[in-house]
Amino acid sequence: MKKTFILLLILMCFSVYAEDSIFNYKNLNLDLTISSHLELTGDSSSSVDYLKTKLYLYPQNGRNQEVLSLTTTPSFANKDDYLELMWAEDKLGTYNYELNSIVKTNNNFPVISKKIDFPIKNLDSKYAYYLENTKNIDVNNDIIAKASELATGEDDLYQVVFNLAEWTLNNIEYNLTTLTAEASEPSSWVLQNRYGVCDEITNLFISFCRSLGIPARFVSGISYTNSDLFESEWGLHGWAEVYFPEHGWVSFDPTYGQFGYTDATHIKLRDSIDSDKSSTRFEWQAHNVELNAGPTNLDVKIVDYGNKLNKFVEIEIIPLSSEVSLDSFNLIEVKVKNLKNYYISTELILSKAIEVKLHDSRVKYLLLGPKEEKSVYYIVEVDDLKKNYIYTFPIEVFDSFGYSKESSFKSKEKGVTYTFGQIWQILTNIEEQKVKKYSRNIDLNCIYPSSVFYNESFGVSCLVKNNGNVILENLKVCLEKNCEKINLGISQTKNISFTPVISIIGESEIIISAKNSEVTKTNQLRVIVEDKPKLNILDVVYPDILEFGPEFKVDFQVSKTSIAKPKNAVVSFYFNDRITNWNIDEIDATQRFTIELDKSMLNIENNNFAIKVVYYDNKNNEYIERFEKNLPIKEPSFIQKIVMWFSKFGRDMDNLLSK
Repeated sequence: MKKTFILLLILMCFSVYAEDSIFNYKNLNLDLTISSHLELTGDSSSSVDYLKTKLYLYPQNGRNQEVLSLTTTPSFANKDDYLELMWAEDKLGTYNYELNSIVKTNNNFPVISKKIDFPIKNLDSKYAYYLENTKNIDVNNDIIAKASELATGEDDLYQVVFNLAEWTLNNIEYNLTTLTAEASEPSSWVLQNRYGVCDEITNLFISFCRSLGIPARFVSGISYTNSDLFESEWGLHGWAEVYFPEHGWVSFDPTYGQFGYTDATHIKLRDSIDSDKSSTRFEWQAHNVELNAGPTNLDVKIVDYGNKLNKFVEIEIIPLSSEVSLDSFNLIEVKVKNLKNYYISTELILSKAIEVKLHDSRVKYLLLGPKEEKSVYYIVEVDDLKKNYIYTFPIEVFDSFGYSKESSFKSKEKGVTYTFGQIWQILTNIEEQKVKKYSRNIDLNCIYPSSVFYNESFGVSCLVKNNGNVILENLKVCLEKNCEKINLGISQTKNISFTPVISIIGESEIIISAKNSEVTKTNQLRVIVEDKPKLNILDVVYPDILEFGPEFKVDFQVSKTSIAKPKNAVVSFYFNDRITNWNIDEIDATQRFTIELDKSMLNIENNNFAIKVVYYDNKNNEYIERFEKNLPIKEPSFIQKIVMWFSKFGRDMDNLLSK
């Protein structure tokens, strides 16, 4: 009796981390071995006429790989879409088989140098087959609705397919729960439950494509992973190929985040309309014989690493503020420029210090047209940092191809403070400006002081100009939440004034915006917010009672209690008719003063001393601090009074002559 046995291999759906250097090679020479065995069992009445194995998973030449050699044991016959292995033996027992191949794999982007229109029109009929529903790659109303949402407003096929792949990666959890199931779950189940393994994730992506009239097919193959989820680094994996008119089949791996290419660790073994296709079939003709198939073993060795990838993109990292306070948010712009004259997609991975909190995913994906430049943004936060230190936080961003860029920002006590709401508003405005193309036709420029006082109002005068050819109606010009609505005609300019008050000391930014349904324009106004300089006269030490004869002294401190530094200070000490002055350009720390006095300075009755400090702020406003004290004197003798009188007379004459 002729029998057929079908072996389905479970795709291990490896996940990947792109920082590993193996992914950064343009090409790899890989030594692939696929092996297994069959067991034919029976009794003395059993007989075997023939035994065949049909291998449907084997490497073939294609856009991203070249088969340098391929051998099997036993030897194979090349059929339409499989390799047939046949044994000459006709007995019970164990039958081993093995495929060995040297495959040169390449990490190549298809050269798509201009936009391909979406939706696809006049599709060649031979590709309509790859729009059909299948067992695992089905299409229902929910799939149609989600795919349509992701494609709304887009007319670029590459951008549409990128949107579908990115959403699938970001919203379908990679989960091994379904890995041991007898069959893969269909796309409709995956969308509803939001998790799956690589073949199921890929199935949903293909369903999205097909629902929009974009041909797509399933690819079975082998790839490398450095994930701790798997015991082996190499294993079976599934990804997709999407048809691009005039360019053929383009690889998309929604599990690895490789959109428009696959790295050189991918070995393609088969493509099919559905993921539920057999990998190996066994056919035999025998009497009273049972066949059992052993597990399939995979082994991949790297024979040659080839060349490293060239740089595809240039990265620039731009923090919103180079210096923030010890408790502040910040916005990191990552500007990416495509160096090629064809489409490039890349993964961007942010690396940061552990003290920096990331309010976002560290991994983002970007599609760039030929020579195009785009930006992505990360919201970060620092808090609970110790005072009296300046912190420098390094930031590094990696692309998909082994290149990275570094930058940094600082955190210090007097740095600018951003709230999460301010950062979110800035980011929202940036995204709105991208969508509202007319925004580039409006100017928004403001005049304001570079430094202001804490809790005191100041003036901001803004000129809004319409450089376009459309009247801007109901244009709302706002400084934070204080808004004024205007109409702005073509080539017209209007002046809008605000008087904000800032209640945060240090560097601060306020957001000015002009918005309506057609435009969004924003500026960040940075000002230094100072408190008024303040000095205190402290710890004044003096004798409780004066006596004629011994010398005595007065000690005191002048201490800054403000953040602002007092400028051009004059500290004066007055005792009776004596004056001592100290001139200090800037007071940033506590200053101690000591003045020594002797009996020649004493008066018979009133002995007064005073401390006076005169100082200025950055705007040359004057401030004065005073301390006064009358010191009692022990009753002097008659002779002491005469001496004191003559001393006073001598001082008066000196003062008179000095005038």
